[in-house]
Amino acid sequence: MRPETIQTKLQVGTPGDEYEREADLVADQVMRAELPNPSFDKRCDEDHRDVIVHRLMAAHVWVNKTIEALQRLLRNLDAPSSNIQINLIRHFHFEEVETEQRFRTLQRILTGFQEIQDGFAHPPFQCETSCDEHDEIDERTHRKRHAGAYVPLCRLFRIAGDIHLCPFWFDVREERAIADIIHEMAHKFAWKNDNAYERYRIGHGPAYAVLPPRDAVDNADSYAAFARDVSAGN
Repeated sequence: MRPETIQTKLQVGTPGDEYEREADLVADQVMRAELPNPSFDKRCDEDHRDVIVHRLMAAHVWVNKTIEALQRLLRNLDAPSSNIQINLIRHFHFEEVETEQRFRTLQRILTGFQEIQDGFAHPPFQCETSCDEHDEIDERTHRKRHAGAYVPLCRLFRIAGDIHLCPFWFDVREERAIADIIHEMAHKFAWKNDNAYERYRIGHGPAYAVLPPRDAVDNADSYAAFARDVSAGN
């Protein structure tokens, strides 16, 4: 695993240079997204809808807080060590030391979050009565196991752009369910891939911790976990 060291000082040029101007331009776009206004299929009853809206609003807050934190860092790349810099290393394995490359990589991460933010305007949800065909199977016992053991039951998935919520998603703890929403929205709206998962799944194991930076920036779970930790101040 990479040592958690960071570059605490960088030369960023004179005030008003191209990096500062670009950061100012992007900063003007923060918080312009509409509040979440999800659509539901008929299987989502009133109780389901209340849970979805509550968790969707929380995910919206996480993403907005993360965008604001990235904007602050872009405006001051030579800021001392901070929570967001530590999390950039933890989740995106961000160790750029050359100013221009550092700026471009941060912009790419920020763009991913802005695309997720835009998706909050009208996210489509469907509520499943069963997700048996999507549940992962323990290869040793050929049985499904609950989350916290070897293999989790399916919580949500996407088909034709819609986010399908499984019964099990409504029972998981809030933090995980909110991160799930950001993960799926990173797929749908920011076109991110499943290169590795922060938590164990079949075939992934510890791969999340050693993803090359290029793959981490393209990884949906990196965005979900980064937003969780930045918004919580971890």
